[in-house]
Amino acid sequence: MSWPPWPIHGSSHNIRRQAILQHLLYKAIFHMSQSRAQFLSVLLSRPIAGNHMQGDEQPLERLLDHFATAPAPAEEFTQNLTKVRKIIQEEFKIPLSDKDQERLEFVFSSFQKEGLEIAFRIGGSNGIGGRRFPNLRELILQPDLNGKPGNFLANEEDYRFVRNLHLRNRIIPVVGDFAGPKALSSVGEYLRKNGYTVRAYYTSNVEQFLFQNGNFRTFVENVRKLPIDADSVFIRAVTRGQSHPAAVPGHRTATVLQKIAIFLKDYDLGLYPDYAGLVSTHYITGQ
Repeated sequence: MSWPPWPIHGSSHNIRRQAILQHLLYKAIFHMSQSRAQFLSVLLSRPIAGNHMQGDEQPLERLLDHFATAPAPAEEFTQNLTKVRKIIQEEFKIPLSDKDQERLEFVFSSFQKEGLEIAFRIGGSNGIGGRRFPNLRELILQPDLNGKPGNFLANEEDYRFVRNLHLRNRIIPVVGDFAGPKALSSVGEYLRKNGYTVRAYYTSNVEQFLFQNGNFRTFVENVRKLPIDADSVFIRAVTRGQSHPAAVPGHRTATVLQKIAIFLKDYDLGLYPDYAGLVSTHYITGQ
C-alpha cells in the first residue's frame, strides 16, 4: 500500500528513506485507528462528524463522500502529526532525525492538503502521454477483473485483517536494491531460518530497469537465495510501453504472474535476452 505524494527526484537513498517514513506513517495510523472511518480521518486530517457517520459498517462510497467534503482544520493535522511522531519514536522505538521529521511532515501534510485527490506524480506531472494517474479515491474504489472491490477499505472485516497484521508486526517494510548485496539476501536468510517460504514476490516493472542498468544477472542470483516451492510466483506490472497480450483496455499496466521456479529454469536456458522476452515467456494472466 503506497501512495507517494512527492515527485520522484534526488538520490536513491533519499527516495528509499522517504519510502521508510511513509510506511511508518501508515503503520502509526493503523495503530491509532480501530475502524476504516478513523483510518481515513487520521490519514487525511479530516474529523468524523455527523449522525450519518455513526456505526462501522458504512458503505465505502459514503465514507469517501464524507471525507471528500469534510474540512481539514490545521489543528487536526497538528494533533495527528504529534501523535504519529510519538508512536514512531516511543512505541516503535525508531528515532527520527530533524530531516526525517521534515520529510514525515511533508508526506503527511500532502494528504491533508490534497485529500482523496492526492495522486502519484513524476516530476510534478500527474500523467504521462496525456493520460493522468488515478487519485486515491479512484484507487480505493477500483474493482478487480470480476467487478468486486479489492481494497482493504472495502469493508470493516478486511480493514481489521490488515490492521491486525500491523498490530502483530507482521508487515515489515524492507528497503533496498533488488540487485544489491544485502536486502534480498537478508530476507532469504531470515525466511529459511524461520521455516518460511516465499509465496508471492511483487516486482512491479523494476526488472525493466535492472536490464537497462546491467544488473539483472545479480538480481537472479539474489532470487536463488529465497526459499521457494512449486507454487511461488512473481507478480509483474507490464507498462503500456511494452505490448503484451494480457493488456486490459483502459489500463496503464498488465498484471501477469510467473512461477519463480520456471523463471530460474528459463533464465538458465538463456530465454531472457531482454525485458520484453522476460515478460512474454511462460507468463500467467488473471484470466
